[in-house]
Amino acid sequence: MKELYVHCSSHSFKLGVSDVCSLQSVRNFVGTLKSTCDYFGTPKRQNVLKTEILSDNNLSAKSHRLVKMYPTRWGERHDSVIQCMDLLSPTVAALEKISEWENGDTSSAAARLKQSICTVGFQVCLRVTAQVLSICLPLSRQLQTKNLDLAGALHRAAEAEESLQHLSNEADAGFRKIFNQVSKACEDFGIDANAANTRRISRRQVHRANMPAESVEEY
Repeated sequence: MKELYVHCSSHSFKLGVSDVCSLQSVRNFVGTLKSTCDYFGTPKRQNVLKTEILSDNNLSAKSHRLVKMYPTRWGERHDSVIQCMDLLSPTVAALEKISEWENGDTSSAAARLKQSICTVGFQVCLRVTAQVLSICLPLSRQLQTKNLDLAGALHRAAEAEESLQHLSNEADAGFRKIFNQVSKACEDFGIDANAANTRRISRRQVHRANMPAESVEEY
């Protein structure tokens, strides 16, 4: 008799989340965040980041390093996103300092990462992803408990689905709060969050349609 192999509930959940992360802006955000965490993996660059963190009087973060993002460990992904939000200002400051080093490859990579982080798209995806992962993380941890049966797993999944549906139903009001946070962060980094050039408009609509919007927030 052949046995039917099925993924565990936690692994199935992670595969499902991976499938829905196909939006280009989200993929670009995840790639930039992962590259930034990997970039500060050397002691010399890490020391620059640590110095910037310690010199930031407005920062209350306990950790002095970024958390690396792993492809399947959703707990670490959530921690990586949250830590990035907490250490955003010193991270940008550290990248700016390193971009002035004489080493061409190191400095140019720092400049590219800084430029990618200091965009409206990255700032929006950072906060939206943090909000969604805050719902997915408890479910992921609960699905890994040893005494959870199928009925309990379905109940926990239904609760997470209800929370995500609430976010979708209140999308306009919820995104308005996020965009206000983004505008504040962009102001600190010297970015005009309401500039018209932050919207991606195609001259020829071949692969995607131009979204009709009168403002950057609406876009």
